[in-house]
This record gives sequence, C-alpha cells and structure tokens, in this order.
Amino acid sequence: MFKLSLALEKINKNLDLFIFLGLFIFVLLFYRDVFSHYFYQDDFFHFYISKAENLKDFLNFFSPVNKFDYQVYRPLATQTLFFIYRKLFGLNHNVFQLINLLLLTLNSFLLFKLLKKYTKTVFSLLFTLFYIVHHQNIGIVYYLSTIQISLAVMFLLLGLLTILEAKKYWQTKTIIFYSLSLLCQELAIFTSLIFIIFMILNKKETIHKLKKIIIILLSITVSFVTFRFYFSNKLLFQNTHYYFSFSPMTLFNNLMWYTLWTLSVPEYVISFIGNNFQLLPPLITVFRKKTILSSFILFTNFIIFLIFFIKHKNKKEVFLYLICFLSSLLPVLFFPWHKYVYHLPLSFIFILVILASSIKYFKKNYLIFIMLFFLLIGAITANFIDRQTSPNYKRGGTAAMIKNNFAFEKIANGEKRVLIKNDPTFEVFSKEWGSTSTQAKIILSDQVGLGLMSGNDKLKIFYEDELAHKEVNFDYEFVIKKEW
Repeated sequence: MFKLSLALEKINKNLDLFIFLGLFIFVLLFYRDVFSHYFYQDDFFHFYISKAENLKDFLNFFSPVNKFDYQVYRPLATQTLFFIYRKLFGLNHNVFQLINLLLLTLNSFLLFKLLKKYTKTVFSLLFTLFYIVHHQNIGIVYYLSTIQISLAVMFLLLGLLTILEAKKYWQTKTIIFYSLSLLCQELAIFTSLIFIIFMILNKKETIHKLKKIIIILLSITVSFVTFRFYFSNKLLFQNTHYYFSFSPMTLFNNLMWYTLWTLSVPEYVISFIGNNFQLLPPLITVFRKKTILSSFILFTNFIIFLIFFIKHKNKKEVFLYLICFLSSLLPVLFFPWHKYVYHLPLSFIFILVILASSIKYFKKNYLIFIMLFFLLIGAITANFIDRQTSPNYKRGGTAAMIKNNFAFEKIANGEKRVLIKNDPTFEVFSKEWGSTSTQAKIILSDQVGLGLMSGNDKLKIFYEDELAHKEVNFDYEFVIKKEW
C-alpha cells in the first residue's frame, strides 16, 4: 500500500510538470508576437526610477517618500524588480518578455491547481486556457510594467492554495503572501478579505481558532491603507488619473466596464479620455465590423455565464465569490479615469471559481463542453480584436518601430534637440487624444524613453502637438506613424 501511494504521488508530480510545460508552450505560441514589441510608457519610467548607486539608494526603494514624486507604492514589483533586471540584462526586452510569459504560465498553473479543488481535471484545464486567452492578458503580456499585477496574482493564488490545503504553518504563509502582494500592487489591498472568506468557506477550523489570523490580516490592511494615505509622498493621488470620486455614477460606470470586459468585450470600446459612458470615436467608423462581432460575443457569453450562475445551487457561495470579485477591483472602482482591462486578472479568478464550482450541478457533460467551447472561441476572438485595436498592444509595436528606425547615432552625445512629428495621414478624432506625436509622448514617457535608449540624458524632446510655434533648430526630426 505504501509503495502504491508513492507511485501515485510520483505520477501526480510528473503530471503536474507535464501540464506546466504544456501551458508554457501554449502561452509561447499564443503570444509569440510579443518579441516583436518593445518597452514603452511606464516601462521606461520604472527603469528611470530604479537607479541605485549604493545600498542606501536600494533601501530607499522601500521608503514612503521618494525623490521622483512617484505616486504609488509598489517597491517590490517596480523599483526592486527593474533594478535587478537592468543590472543583469540591461534593456534586453526579449529576456524580460520571456520572464513575463513564465510568470503568466506559473499563475495559470496555480489557477489550474485551485480550480481542481472544485471540478474535474479536464474542466480545470479548459477554464485555465480560457484564463490565458482572455483579452485581459493583452495588457499583462504586452505592457511589461503590469508585471506588478502578475506578481500580485501569484501571491493571491499561493495564498488561496495555502488556505485550501491547510498544511503546516499555513496561517504564517498566508500572512507572508498577503504582505508581499501589498508591496507589488494596490489591487491586493483587500486580498485580506478574500483570504478570510476562503477560510470561512473552507471550514478547516472554527471561527474561534481563526480569530488570530483574521485580526492580523485586517490589522495589516488598516495599517497599509493608513500608511498609503498619510505617510506616503505629498503628491499622493493629486494626479488627475488618480483622484477619487465617490459618486454612485462613477462606481456604476466603472463596474459596468469591468463586467463587460469580463464577458470578453474588447477593451477598445471605452473612451480613456472621458469620465462617463462615452465610446471611443472610431467605434462605429474604423471598428464597425469589430463592434458587430464584439456585440455577438457579449450576447453569447452573457447567456453562458447566466446559465452557470443559475445552475449553481449554493447561492451563498456565489454571493461570497462575487464579494471577492468586487474586493479585487475595489481599489480602482472609485477612480473616474484610471480603469484598464489589465486590472482584471485578480478578480477574474473568482468568476472562474463560480463557473468551475457550478459544474457539479450539471447532469450532462456535453453541455458544459459546448459552453466552454464558445467561451474559448469568444475569448480568442476578443484577444485578436484587441491586438488590432488596443493601445496596450499598439504602443509596444510603435515603440519597437521607433527603436528599429530611429537614428540614435545622430543624438548619441551632447545637448541635442529632437522633434517628434505627426503622421500627416492620421485622422485626429479627438482633441484630447491628439495626433501621433501625442501618443508618442505617452509611449516614450515624455523625455525618459529616448534618453534611456540612446544613453544620452541631455536630450530635449519636442512633440509637434505641443509646439506653440514652429521651432527651427532641431538636430533630428522623426515622424511617428499612426497606430491604426
């Protein structure tokens, strides 16, 4: 009996390795075009603020006040990670991208292990593939600064598995995973509430025995929130993208968008330049066919999700998992502007838990396979629509175009003046969106990107949209081609 147990354990470990490698190959194939992209936007800024000449500079990464007036506190996933990476690999995009894909694979594998607690292996695997191809990963895969969210997802999943398995020192491990997640991303603030819900649902111990860990988790949450509001730098949330609005309309509007994105509606339908129900101007013109297809995906997925939710007999569980979904989004639901589909990977986990735990209430497996097939097809379609329309995808490609075509030798040394010009063929559909030079300023993080790529920190970059009058003395001019 003992030998049989060891043999089964060995087979199980080999199966896990096989599934992990299979998921990694799938991720590589599905997102193989990432290696033709490059760093952009906050990627450059994070490299810029992660410079450290000595141990004191390195420890200052964890200080609540920084010399860059950085308005968020993510020292582990930004400054520390980007510092170590640049020390080891410089600005090698391909290595960073490979690490990012490995992290997505690891998170997917951990999700697979979690879902196996609720349903059969085959269904767990299909839901995991759904998670991988879901368009939430456009930002996660192609925008490397969102690795902070991937790390928060990893610590969340490790914590959930630790709670469900309840092995030796599981409470200590849970506290550690929560603490580490807080150093990666503010989306993890209410992970403490999620862990408490899973502890209660798991019923491994009585509430009385859980009282100590519950108090510790909630104390960490309160301490961190207090720290963020009162002991972080003075510019906290003064940036327009980070100001709070407690208007019910803001909350409803944001929740609506995240719900639509959960249902595989492509990201491009939202206008990132407004704080209401505006749609992106090209929606009915440039993207008309994609909009019709997106509407069909929305209708199909809504029906499928509704069937799963109705079939689930334990409405209390569904309600608590939905609380987990909201808890993962709560830190961003009150921002009128700051809403992006790449905020979904934490909260989406709990939608999949609801779907997976509903399966035991179905009598016919073939119906489940049919619905999962349509979910996968819809998610893959939305993913490829986003690759053609989402700024999170387009900007990485534009950054690669700049890197490959920019004559860096002309600006290598000295105080050089560079003009970034508009593409004259681009149709300006919004003053706030601007022409291609406005988008280039975002992609290049204003003055930072070209300085890092050229190695010349004395550059002065001008963007055509911002010129009050035509400058005449530029050392180099470069046209930014349109994104669509």
